[in-house]
Amino acid sequence: MKPFSIVHVDDNSNHLDEVKGYIETHSDGEIDVVGFPVAMDALDYLSKNPDTPICLVDYDLRQSSTPGVSWTGLDFVRIAKLNSPNTNFIVLTQMPRTDTIMAEAAAAGCFGVASKKEAISGRRDADDLAAHRFITYLKYA
Repeated sequence: MKPFSIVHVDDNSNHLDEVKGYIETHSDGEIDVVGFPVAMDALDYLSKNPDTPICLVDYDLRQSSTPGVSWTGLDFVRIAKLNSPNTNFIVLTQMPRTDTIMAEAAAAGCFGVASKKEAISGRRDADDLAAHRFITYLKYA
């Protein structure tokens, strides 16, 4: 299968690297991850690449590296959907996926909510079933 690129927005550069490694390793080269620690850079990328199929967004996106800007991941999705209406946005959270979080994400225009713990290196070798489930979720998003 030909590789496709997805975008990942997270203000924690360690999480960007871990999620990229996890997805690219477990997708057998089918998915390439383009990561952005700054939301404005990701918005610029998405506006130039409106056919980007998936954008993973950290739920707790503080944007500490952008002075004067304090967005949540859901704020980012609301803004990004204006220029990229066909992109499926998935929020990654370290919190439990409660009905409230899932309802807020859906109202913002998200495709879904996924556990960040399933997409970081700590789970890479420990749970192949979780890896398979997460990669399949991305392929069909």
